Amino acid sequence: MTVSPRKFAPLLVGALLLTLLLLLYFSQTANWNWRSLDHANDESALQPAGGQTISLKTTDLFVTVSMDAAEFNKLEALNKQFMNNYPYLNVKLTNESAAEADFAAWKNRSDQGSATDIMLLDNSWVIPFAVEGLLKPVDSLMTGDVLKEQPARLAEPLKWNGYSWGVPNDFNPYIMLWNKDMLEMAGLNEAPGNWGEWQKAVDWILSNSTAANHFLLNLSRDDLNQLLLWLSKFDAESSKELYELKALSDKQRERLLWLQSIPHEALVRVPLNQIYTLSDLIAGDELLAMMLPWDSYQKLSLAAQKKLIIDKDAIRYPWMNGSSFVISSSSLHENEAILWIQEMTRSETESLPVWWDDILGAKTEEGELLQPDPLRPVKWLQWETLWNRDTNEAFHLEAFAADIN
Repeated sequence: MTVSPRKFAPLLVGALLLTLLLLLYFSQTANWNWRSLDHANDESALQPAGGQTISLKTTDLFVTVSMDAAEFNKLEALNKQFMNNYPYLNVKLTNESAAEADFAAWKNRSDQGSATDIMLLDNSWVIPFAVEGLLKPVDSLMTGDVLKEQPARLAEPLKWNGYSWGVPNDFNPYIMLWNKDMLEMAGLNEAPGNWGEWQKAVDWILSNSTAANHFLLNLSRDDLNQLLLWLSKFDAESSKELYELKALSDKQRERLLWLQSIPHEALVRVPLNQIYTLSDLIAGDELLAMMLPWDSYQKLSLAAQKKLIIDKDAIRYPWMNGSSFVISSSSLHENEAILWIQEMTRSETESLPVWWDDILGAKTEEGELLQPDPLRPVKWLQWETLWNRDTNEAFHLEAFAADIN
């Protein structure tokens, strides 16, 4: 028996109509264009596993630094690239002048809970801030081996109470420099290793027929770091106490008074910003010794650099004249802050001579670390003020020794 298709036509039509009605119903209840959803809260309609919405809400991060215009321009460029890579983070940079960026002002803001999320602190301020409870530790937030890659003598001094409180950003250690031609004329083939060898060089200069054109030492009035490095050079065993800004040791005081006793014409006070003057004095064999930050040494003329011996044994606490990024204890965005810090400190830095690796990579012994002292920045300002006052018109080193003791 054959069955005519016409008998089933009504059934087929009905089934098709029912299917169309169901499709129409579901198409009206489902929103096929998710972009038309209300995004007033900057949230995507994407629903990952578990039904949690991925938030695209923008987070504002505030960063305060104090650096010269050239360095700040570099930071701005890196920050712009960072925000392109992480569009949900809006990072606002503030560059304060040296006059604004003093310890008291930054600490006062931190005490009041109004500090920015991230600050670029002088390394000598990091532990004082941490001891006062004004920072968040950074090691628990870091990913990968960012901190482990930092040289020991830069990273170790930023640790306290079992935690790391800052991520090193830059360093500019002071070095002691000797004019090798003048040393050879005084009978020395290398930098003086002790006080006796130093005095031997001094005796030659003071007795030389052209002594009026020769200087023993440069000590800038506006730079206490130079004095501390010179004092610690010949009293290494007491250098820790010296950099902790305790009273001078007997040996340090005696040598400061000795320096006062020599003819005042044998000392010169060229400021660090007069790098051309220093270059000329060295190139002309008119200056025996001086202390400079590393970047100032690099600015000396090539003729001057060729005449100099870097006293690697006299490098003390290379971390001190540098800065590190820290996270304020009042920040509500520490995870975002550490992400920004990691990206900023990954940038390529200027290459250094290989010998710096040995100095910076050497482990800092426990006894070498300065004791945490929240008042150290205040003491530094006091010592610096006294140094500027007692060397205003001439060297009054005896008065300075008495003042700080």
